Amino acid sequence: MQTIKLNIADNLMDQLMEFIEALPKGSIVVEELNDVKNRDPYFEERKAMIQQRIDDIDSGKLTLSPFEEFEDEMDEFEKDWLMEANQRAKDIDKGDVKLISSEDVRIKAQALLR
Repeated sequence: MQTIKLNIADNLMDQLMEFIEALPKGSIVVEELNDVKNRDPYFEERKAMIQQRIDDIDSGKLTLSPFEEFEDEMDEFEKDWLMEANQRAKDIDKGDVKLISSEDVRIKAQALLR
């Protein structure tokens, strides 16, 4: 048996499936390639994590916030972070802080992990 992969236009999928179904039984095996389980090695872990979150929401352990509240919190976070970033840039420009290269940070981090 040979294997092929086809990308089919959505509007032709029904016609293709009719053609395939008309073939003699056992002459073709259709595997759903769009199945996430076939493409995502972490599918089961993600599925379990999502189910746990749903269970936590259902039990009241977690609560969902209205989207507007989330937007307001994110707006506030962005403002705070922009102020922090501006302050850090000023500190750098004034020479108040010592910059460390990413290579030096990597070396120090690796040394700590040994």
